Amino acid sequence: MYTIVLSANNAMIKWLKLDVPRIPSPDGKRIGTQPLVTNSRQLSWQCNVVPNSYRSSEYTVIVTEAYSRYTLFMPYRFAPGVEEFEADFLERFEFVIQQLMLESGALEPHQLASVKQQFDRQKKDTYMVP
Repeated sequence: MYTIVLSANNAMIKWLKLDVPRIPSPDGKRIGTQPLVTNSRQLSWQCNVVPNSYRSSEYTVIVTEAYSRYTLFMPYRFAPGVEEFEADFLERFEFVIQQLMLESGALEPHQLASVKQQFDRQKKDTYMVP
């Protein structure tokens, strides 16, 4: 099992209408500004949302992996629920990983179905924090 942490900025929290507590700080001074960790058991992503134009209902979520700074762009016409956003993110992440594996030669096209099954079977604990 591995954990996926989606750290949302204030704009994203408001856009998704979330009520989640901030990450506590050991010294009590840097509440909500703790560093994100990516390692063999955890992937951490920073999530930001920007409107596509003034007074538009269309938005783009910018999701950046905390260590590599690899970035995904996810367009939305309206704010999704948090569960829908997490599912959209996992689907996009899986697709991008498969495409990178194909382009690098690490995966042959006939292996895609097997990789997808393995990804889907792998237990993922996904949660969002501010």
